[in-house]
Amino acid sequence: MQPLTAAGLKFDDTFVERQVRMLTQFEQGIRSQLGLLLPYVAIMRALTRVKAQDVPKSKDQLKALSQLDIPRFSACSLLTALRQR
Repeated sequence: MQPLTAAGLKFDDTFVERQVRMLTQFEQGIRSQLGLLLPYVAIMRALTRVKAQDVPKSKDQLKALSQLDIPRFSACSLLTALRQR
């Protein structure tokens, strides 16, 4: 917090305590959301690392993956998707 306050940002006296309480209260929800987000990030990263001539194929793969029920994405499915890029 000190670098932020040194830069001119102002926080009330209970800001840190409120943030800690909020993060603690919603920890399980935050973990679940990150668990759902990480497969999307991994897939997008894999699909963006393609050569120019492979862009149409990657777009087709992305379209097909977007039709899947990703919240139920297993680790094996994620690895398969990354391997097929």
